[in-house]
Amino acid sequence: MSGDSQGSSQKGRRGAETAGGIDLLPTTSSLSDRESVRRVPLDSDVVVRALRPLLAPLQAMLEREIADRRTLQGQADDLRTRLAAAQLETAEARRDADVERALSVSAQAHIKDLRAQVEALRDALTEPPPRPWWWPF
Repeated sequence: MSGDSQGSSQKGRRGAETAGGIDLLPTTSSLSDRESVRRVPLDSDVVVRALRPLLAPLQAMLEREIADRRTLQGQADDLRTRLAAAQLETAEARRDADVERALSVSAQAHIKDLRAQVEALRDALTEPPPRPWWWPF
């Protein structure tokens, strides 16, 4: 029974080490790998020289992304400027339309008043004025 529990615990541990058939934990670590890591000097110049060729493609990608961002920022600024100009034109057109509408309403009210005056004059001309009580004829 203890043999079965050891076998199942080893299977469980091995299952934890692999995910989808890929080993997540190294099964063995060689002594030469550990020693090679210890032999690398931590001098900053050496590290910089070692990392420069590895980081050069990333630097080029970064510079392209920066250039793209600047281009997009310029386009966004242009669009904001065009939007502000369009909003200004819209506001001016709305103002002009409101002025025209107010003038139209005022003119229509004036026309209505003039029509009322014309009707009153027409009525006054068609009917003779009432005669005073003292008028003999």
